[in-house]
Amino acid sequence: MLYFAYGSNLNMVQMKKRCPDSVPITKVRLKNYKLVFNRVADIIKSEGDEVEGAIYEVSPRDIRNLDAYEGYPRLYTKVEVIVEADNGKSYEVFVYVMVKKGLAEPQEYYYNTISQGFKDWDISKVTLEKAKNQSKIDYKVDSFFTQKYCDRCGGSLKKGRIMSMYNENCICLSCKDKERQEVDYSDAVEAEHLEIRKGNYNYKGIKG
Repeated sequence: MLYFAYGSNLNMVQMKKRCPDSVPITKVRLKNYKLVFNRVADIIKSEGDEVEGAIYEVSPRDIRNLDAYEGYPRLYTKVEVIVEADNGKSYEVFVYVMVKKGLAEPQEYYYNTISQGFKDWDISKVTLEKAKNQSKIDYKVDSFFTQKYCDRCGGSLKKGRIMSMYNENCICLSCKDKERQEVDYSDAVEAEHLEIRKGNYNYKGIKG
């Protein structure tokens, strides 16, 4: 199956680790949608706008891994869309979109992971920066919330983190810590990204 990535999974090193069987196909655009941040990346319908991203061919095992990471179906749901490559070729793909909509600024480490992915695919960062700037609105983070389960893993939510301006999306500390641990900006990882930009997605330094 073909998966459309527009957020952190554009980062090829991260994607190879999460989805070992994945194969990068091509850079594409999704018309009449735009990129936004609700703490994490999301896309919403917006006439005349475009979301730039990329497609990967993924296996059933990869899809199970993606479902777990994206918190499907609690945090994200899946929809089918048509994307278009620079050469005009169209692809039918699936993509994850957030269930609960809102705007909230992403954390720096998460934004940097996506930014590296844009670099890996040679995608202009204009829409990425615009999405970040539009997320810088006043929103209230309450110390009290009534949600009982993590939107990502579904586990009991004793202590969570509010993810949206509407205080509707919450993830547990375990999921948050796991997300942080995936971020690595060492020289070794930079070498992996350099190999990827040379076209070597199966570079031996990338461990699936």
